[in-house]
Amino acid sequence: MPTDAWRVEGQGRLWLSPGLADMHNHCDSRQDMAVLLSLGVTTMLNMGEARNSFVGRLRLAIERGEVPGPRAYVALAVDGSPAYGNLVVAAPEDARAAECLAPTNRYDFLKVYDRLSHEVFNTLVREGAGGGQPVVGH
Repeated sequence: MPTDAWRVEGQGRLWLSPGLADMHNHCDSRQDMAVLLSLGVTTMLNMGEARNSFVGRLRLAIERGEVPGPRAYVALAVDGSPAYGNLVVAAPEDARAAECLAPTNRYDFLKVYDRLSHEVFNTLVREGAGGGQPVVGH
């Protein structure tokens, strides 16, 4: 055991567990972050529709240690239709633009949604696998 390690004596009544990862949520407020931590979640992935204030400010405050919260990853939802309010990606050129737009705006992943054409879906996955923005989905 390292000399600077914390030793917890549970005396048969207490136990420790590793931090949990919630890899599909839509949490994006300070209150959400507090609840996640209280439940033992130390890593999370917002799977789309996160407010800009979360992506651009709250996550940075958490990373700097100014606000308590789990390590937060964020996906930008992309869809072939505007029906659900996601970023519309209707052509391969749009897919390539989304691959650039997402990291520029501090998104970690692209979340593919329902109405993408096969051509657009394949472009997103191919570009992501080639070092672009990683792709996640349901």
